[in-house]
Amino acid sequence: LGAWMRTYVFFPLSLSKAFGRLGKKCKQKFGSETGKLIAPSLASFVTFFLVGMWHGMDGSYIPFSLYNAALVAQATLLENFYAKCRVKLKVREESLSWQVFRIVRTFLLVAVSRYLIITKTPDMIGLIKAMFRRWNPWIFFDGTLYTLGLDAPNFWLLMISIVVLMIVDILQERGVKIRETIARQNIALRWCIYYAAIFALLIFGMYGPGYDAAGFIYQRF
Repeated sequence: LGAWMRTYVFFPLSLSKAFGRLGKKCKQKFGSETGKLIAPSLASFVTFFLVGMWHGMDGSYIPFSLYNAALVAQATLLENFYAKCRVKLKVREESLSWQVFRIVRTFLLVAVSRYLIITKTPDMIGLIKAMFRRWNPWIFFDGTLYTLGLDAPNFWLLMISIVVLMIVDILQERGVKIRETIARQNIALRWCIYYAAIFALLIFGMYGPGYDAAGFIYQRF
């Protein structure tokens, strides 16, 4: 969906004559650096809005899409401002502390946006407040955690799966092509990996009475 919207909505809008004229006016009013970014940012808003409409008109997906559009737009429009702030604050961008800050910042911004998907905007504010008012530091020890939707085995399976996905992401970030790496191994090791993956799906997969393979989030779109 993202690739389709980029190809058939974002690029045609950004390169259209109307947006070209808008870009020229913005350059004259806001300067060359900022002005040239306003039209693409507006096209991004339109694209995100249509993505939200595609997901549903129930009032939650459109705010979610516009929230993400705002994040992208402000990052683009204020890039130079942020760079100047880092220079003034003497931030060492290669330092570990800065990398950790960026990760935590992005995680929190994305996590907040997920509230918009699962609930309406007024309820979202109540949920965020409840996160801090109902904080239970013993949730991992008193069994409360396992009453929220996942029992203990499935919770720890989820944690292991997240770790595996993180390892895969880190390897990909470092340029390691996992499929090609596996394909280069000798046939015995290669098939051990294949069978291990198959048995992991059979053992830990969610199958059985009441399981609906088509019952996933995109079924209704």
